[in-house]
Amino acid sequence: MLRWRPGPKRKGCVYHQQGIDRLRDDDLVVDIFVMPSIVKRRPVAITVGVYRDYKPVKKLQWHVRRPSDIGSARGALAGLFEQLGVPSASASAHAQAIQRFVERAAASIEAALADAAKGAA
Repeated sequence: MLRWRPGPKRKGCVYHQQGIDRLRDDDLVVDIFVMPSIVKRRPVAITVGVYRDYKPVKKLQWHVRRPSDIGSARGALAGLFEQLGVPSASASAHAQAIQRFVERAAASIEAALADAAKGAA
């Protein structure tokens, strides 16, 4: 299952959390972040990827407008995991873990969105 930790705040990120799990010999990495430079097209950005030796092998992107939209994105997120080679049952469990995490972190993410909107204006 995903283990969450603060992600690096590069390129102006005002919020970044990272979830990591093993996928065979690789790392499965989920980044949830808010960045002023992309906030208009990807407000709450979600990137899922497979990493080998700390380098991305394949990354896919998704986003939601607000944390409250995460429930409707669960099927799409599971599909992203499946595209990365995660078995269907695990893909669904990972998507559910993202949903739970975003719901718990909603207040922090909303505050970051407000900060990012000021920086993007």
